[in-house]
Amino acid sequence: MHSTPPPPPPPPHFFRREKQKFPFVTFDQPLDFSKPFCYIVTRVGKLARTMAFPRGYMQTQKKILIVDDNPGILECLSLNFERRGFAVETASESSEALHKIHEEKPTLVILDIMLPGGDGVDVLKNIKENPDTATIPVMMLTAKCQISDKLASLKNGADDYVTKPFIIEELMLKAKNIIARSEAALTANPLTSLPGSPAIRERVSEILRSCRRFAFAYLDINYFKPYNDIYGYVKGDELIKFTADIIRRVLDIHGTKDDFTGHIGGDDFVFITGQDNVDAAARAVIAAFDAGVPRFYDEETREKKYVNTLNREGKIQRFPLVSVSIGVVTNEHGEFTHYGEVVEKAAEMKNYAKSFVAGESRYVKDKRRVTNY
Repeated sequence: MHSTPPPPPPPPHFFRREKQKFPFVTFDQPLDFSKPFCYIVTRVGKLARTMAFPRGYMQTQKKILIVDDNPGILECLSLNFERRGFAVETASESSEALHKIHEEKPTLVILDIMLPGGDGVDVLKNIKENPDTATIPVMMLTAKCQISDKLASLKNGADDYVTKPFIIEELMLKAKNIIARSEAALTANPLTSLPGSPAIRERVSEILRSCRRFAFAYLDINYFKPYNDIYGYVKGDELIKFTADIIRRVLDIHGTKDDFTGHIGGDDFVFITGQDNVDAAARAVIAAFDAGVPRFYDEETREKKYVNTLNREGKIQRFPLVSVSIGVVTNEHGEFTHYGEVVEKAAEMKNYAKSFVAGESRYVKDKRRVTNY
């Protein structure tokens, strides 16, 4: 009786077929198992993320462009950034890097100096001299450790300079800080330097994902338009900056280290604090505003406590002095599902606060149970 011979071993190019299948996954391009382990893990990780996240998720990620002619550095940095939720593009020479910078508009560029086809400092100059890319932050990552090289890079607009060999945790933290500073600068309101709408949305969304307890306050200056019409934009800007400073100072006293103040635009502000702090903070903001606002009027107006100016219909109307209305919502009585829901409820409470006696500052907190449909 003859036994069936064992199957022959796979040919040398078994893993180089057009499509290679592992359980439940298919690679459209062959895996090169002669490359470092880091490369293989990166490829598998990319596919796993593509399968795990919904359509469109990858387009919403912050994108890192890594420019280096060392494949090992490209692979390992890609792996570490992707593990932290970033989308990654790579380039190994200067012309390829410039093309991807202009096409992809990455959130951050990590740039080597010694590159095939050109100098990394020249790439840096190109980025910073082009208005379309000038705001993209750049971290230099290079083996050149001379102070002259570092100064040349910083002089031409580099946001940081890291030398090889490097500690990966340190590089990741520096990259995170650069991105945070860049985004804060780009979205900040130019008048108050407070974070604008994109940063507000991101902070609220992050809090909702973490399921933390919070209070969200929406503040509006009542009768700001009549004030602006009478006293002009310069005085109006001073009143807006005064309001921003009050919110900052109050949260320094009554808030926590995780508090957040944002400027939606115009005379609309938000602040986020703890549920145990929000009542004291709202009262303190109102008290400080009401105490300081008389100095923004002339003596005669302070005494009569109203102004006369045209309303939106073009008719003369009497308006009270400016005051503030604050609407507060919390997730104490139920969870919110998204940023828009938080803002909508807070705006509703703010408008309710404005419906009380004209000329009085007031805050209203929503104590209704949140209902998710």
